[in-house]
Amino acid sequence: MKRKTFAAILMVCLSAAAALSGCGNRETEEKKTETGAEEDKTQESEEEKQMVIGYNSYGDTSDFSKRLSEGFIERAEAAGMKVLKADTGGDPTKAIKNVDSFIQQGADLIFDCSWVVSACEAVADKCQEQGIPCIITDIYVENESAYYMGIDNNEVGLTTGTAAGKWINENWGGELDYVLIAFNESFGEGVRPRVGSVAEGLSQEGIEISEDRIVWVDPQSSDASVACKQLGTDFLTAHPEEKHILMVGANDEMAQGFLSAVETSGRTSDCILVSNDLTTMGISSLYNDNIWLGSTAFFPENYGAALVPMIEDLLSRKEVPKEVYTEINFVDRNNISQYYENPDK
Repeated sequence: MKRKTFAAILMVCLSAAAALSGCGNRETEEKKTETGAEEDKTQESEEEKQMVIGYNSYGDTSDFSKRLSEGFIERAEAAGMKVLKADTGGDPTKAIKNVDSFIQQGADLIFDCSWVVSACEAVADKCQEQGIPCIITDIYVENESAYYMGIDNNEVGLTTGTAAGKWINENWGGELDYVLIAFNESFGEGVRPRVGSVAEGLSQEGIEISEDRIVWVDPQSSDASVACKQLGTDFLTAHPEEKHILMVGANDEMAQGFLSAVETSGRTSDCILVSNDLTTMGISSLYNDNIWLGSTAFFPENYGAALVPMIEDLLSRKEVPKEVYTEINFVDRNNISQYYENPDK
C-alpha cells in the first residue's frame, strides 16, 4: 500500500515539474521573442536615423561657393540627409564656432569649405578631437583623420599649362618671355601645383621657361581682382619691351584683375591669360573678345555628386579613399557653350 501511495505521489510531482518546465520554456521563448523584436526595432531605428551634416560654407558672396552649396544641398536632401549650413568667410574663429554649433545640433559629419588653410586646419583638429568625420574641400591639411574632396591640383596645373602651350605654339611660334602667376599663399602649399605645374604643362608642349622668368605675386587682399590689377600693372610697367607674356590666375577673380591691368596698360597684343575654376566672371569673359584664353573648370555645381556617396560610405563605416577627386576640363571659346550659357544675356 505504501509503495502504491509513493508511486502516485511521484507521478504527481513529475507531472508538476513537467508543467513548470513547459511554463519556463514558454516564458523563455516569449522573452527571446520580445528581445528579438526590440533588437529589430533598434536596428530599424539606426537604419532610419537621418544623417545630419554640418556644412561650413565660405559664403554665397562667392559665386563658386554659391554654386557648390546649391548643388550639394540639393543632392544631400534628395538622399535624405539634413544639412546644417553656416558661412565662415575663411575665418578660423567663425569656422570653429560653426562646428561647435553643428555638434550641439547632432551633426554626424562636418563638411568644410572655408578655403583658408588656417581655418581648415582648425576645423580638422576640432573634428579629430570630437571623433567626428571631416571632409575638407579643395584645401589640403596636415591631419590624418581628415578627408580631401575636390580637384587634383597638379592635374589642373598641367591642363592649364598644356592649353596655354598649344596657343603659344600656334600664335607666338613657341616664344615666351615671362610667366606671371597670381597665387594666394593662404591657400597653402598643397594647392600651389594648381598654378605651379603650369610650367610642366608648357614643357609638354615643347616650351621651356627658366625659373627666373616665372614671377609669382600674392594678392594679399580680400579683393583679389583689385590687388591683381595693381600687381599686373606694376609688372607690365617694369617690363615694357616684353612681347610674349603668359599671365596665370589661381582663380578667375585674380585673372580678372590681370585682364584689367593689360587692357588699361594697352598691352593686349603682348599678353595672354589663363585661369582656374571658371566662375561667372570667367564665363562672361569667354563670351567676349579679349586675351582671356580659357579656364580649367572645376564645376562646383557637381561636387555633390562625389560628396554625397562619400558621406554615406563614411557614416556606414565603409572604406573611403583619403582623397576623392572631381571632374575638371579646360574650357575656352570653342566649347564654353557646351557647359554654360552667356550670363550677360
